[in-house]
Amino acid sequence: MATPAAVARPSRVLYRGAMGVEDELRDSAARYRALFESSPLPMWVYDTDTLRFLTVNEAAIRRYGYTRAEFAELSLADLRPAEDHELLRASVARRGDAPEVWRHLTKHGELLTVEITAHDLEFEGKRGRLVLANDITARQQLEDQLRQSQKMEAIGLLAGGVAHDFNNILCVIMSYSEALLAGLGPSELRDDIQEIHNAGGRGAALTRQLLMFNRAQLVEPRVLDLNDVLADMGKMLQRLLRADIALVSRTAPGLGFVRADQGSLEQVIMNLVVNARDAMPAGGQLVLETANVALDAGYAADHLGVAPGAYVLLAVTDTGVGMDRATQARIFEPFFTTKERGRGTGLGLSTVFGIVRQSAGHLWVDSEPGRGTTFRIYLPRVVAVAPRRRDESRPATLRGSETILVVEDDDQVRAVAVAVLRRQGYRVLAARDGGEAQRVSDGSPDAIHLLLTDVVLPGISGPELAHQLGHRHPEMKVLCMSGYTDEINDGRSACATNVPYLQKPFTADAMSTAVRRLLDGDRAATAP
Repeated sequence: MATPAAVARPSRVLYRGAMGVEDELRDSAARYRALFESSPLPMWVYDTDTLRFLTVNEAAIRRYGYTRAEFAELSLADLRPAEDHELLRASVARRGDAPEVWRHLTKHGELLTVEITAHDLEFEGKRGRLVLANDITARQQLEDQLRQSQKMEAIGLLAGGVAHDFNNILCVIMSYSEALLAGLGPSELRDDIQEIHNAGGRGAALTRQLLMFNRAQLVEPRVLDLNDVLADMGKMLQRLLRADIALVSRTAPGLGFVRADQGSLEQVIMNLVVNARDAMPAGGQLVLETANVALDAGYAADHLGVAPGAYVLLAVTDTGVGMDRATQARIFEPFFTTKERGRGTGLGLSTVFGIVRQSAGHLWVDSEPGRGTTFRIYLPRVVAVAPRRRDESRPATLRGSETILVVEDDDQVRAVAVAVLRRQGYRVLAARDGGEAQRVSDGSPDAIHLLLTDVVLPGISGPELAHQLGHRHPEMKVLCMSGYTDEINDGRSACATNVPYLQKPFTADAMSTAVRRLLDGDRAATAP
């Protein structure tokens, strides 16, 4: 029979064991509480019946801006935008550990994109859910920027391809109509042909806008002071605005220089001003601002395609109706417009986009419905050098007797170029590709004074053809025809930067002028 002492001994062992379990539970709870509080990501537990917060960690307090006491008075609905409230109960009812993405609001109204991971548990006798909130706002913005960039590149390729083929058609329409006009006196027929020529000109302007969007329009960049550009445009911009719109200019002293095509940059400013005017139907204020800015690595990390460095800022701000996020996502697409039918082509902002990108710059838009819009354009700052100005004087005569070799794979464009030059008195040879051009050159007893060639040809490029023919005709001048800069920058055109260009679509007068300038020794023969 066991003694009392013997019976009591195991009881003390069991008591000490129970105390050890309680200690371990307290230690475990303390460790989990420490992990909860020290997590760098916001965490909380909420009551799945009332949706009220039961506890939050320090990271949640820092990110959302509420104190611990304020959180205790809030529910999940207070973190969600009003338009998401209907979906809130459905999301709570779903059970599972798969992450979900939601929009949250901070105390100060900042809208966050948050990836939520949740797990059910019992907390202080209540059915609760532990939530870990990963703020992916910056990542989402970069992903949106990447998708937008890819979309714009795809649209640009399509626009550039259409514009390239359209250019050749316009060359024929404009050149033949111009030739007919030159031989007709005042008549009803002349008026009809003039309308055809005018329509061709409008088509050419539309094509230039498409090419600007695709950063493929031929330009002549030079060093510019944006303050001077704005000053020169002041009177014209004022005429574009109504009397109920105040134009304010805030130009920074000592502004750095940029390298851009002045005509294209003026078009950017004019398009933005017209857009701002239309966004202020009841009047308002339009502010044009310049400044020297330095964009650091942090800014570049948050803005896709931006390199850190020194920039010149041009900001255009209006107090108009503003735009929602859905509209902002599409404003740079060609032919997208919020205006009623018949008011605008929808190419104004797409042209702005293309010109800024072609100038190695970038632009960002800040806008909210009812709070106006700001377009910020950043152009790389450059060291000032004296710009080279082109001689714009017209040759004394467009006629000549030299021998010109025309190489163009489009039959109609080649035919119109040959016809125009022959009417000016030149001896003209023609070929559709590089191989035929070499045979024509070999069979010509006379020296070839000028090669007028398309940049992209079947087989070899125009500049490569010029290089090969140059061995036989060392005095030969070269004038390349091109519809857009992708042709010029093609890898096959290594010597293209040293060759003058004739922009398609061209008129008979523009081609004749460029040819005569080059033959007369003016290397700046590129036609506008």
